[in-house]
Amino acid sequence: MDFRFPLFILAFAMTMIVSAESTTQAVTITNPGAATCNTPSPYYQEAGDAYFDLETDFKFEPAEEKRLKEMYQYLAGDWQGTLIESQCKGSDKNPRRVSRTAEVKVTAKEGIFNNMVIRTEKHYPKERITKSDHYDLFDERHIFDFRFNEQDIETTQKYRRRIIGVGGIYGSKPAGISRKSNLVERVFNIRTTSRGYTLAMTVYTNGYLTDHEVFTLHK
Repeated sequence: MDFRFPLFILAFAMTMIVSAESTTQAVTITNPGAATCNTPSPYYQEAGDAYFDLETDFKFEPAEEKRLKEMYQYLAGDWQGTLIESQCKGSDKNPRRVSRTAEVKVTAKEGIFNNMVIRTEKHYPKERITKSDHYDLFDERHIFDFRFNEQDIETTQKYRRRIIGVGGIYGSKPAGISRKSNLVERVFNIRTTSRGYTLAMTVYTNGYLTDHEVFTLHK
């Protein structure tokens, strides 16, 4: 079961696999079944303790910069749509998946580091709450993988986040990571459509699957 390149996943059910050999090869969609909380990141499985090393020398190639500029122009502005969100709750040994939906408003613009800054306002009608978030995409300082084709752009970014509270999935401490922080890996995939675009984000915390969000957006 390959979760390396998540695309449009409803409760972790779909994955996208993009060929590493060609940026123009078509995307292949598979349906391997529902993923479970704490599924290890393929990068963690491959690298072991080296996964927690955040040094990167990533730089965009000219063709990648050109594709990003095109995507930035398309994404810029105000959007609206829906969000499907799944989170892993509970202990490391007995996690449970909690899903919910939201109505969203999104604003996207280019940031000062030639990154894409996406700001969101999420309204959860069932819970009767509203919250705001923002996402920084395509920042070379945090990128460990990048690939694209005609419809999709996907990036993997890693950084450390200070721990608030202890215990549970976010309190795990694999070898090589400080007790005062978690290593967060975010895989972003953007797919353009005839009406707008989808933004999928899969999150691994300390190397294990913890969160997934899919925005479906239109003007």
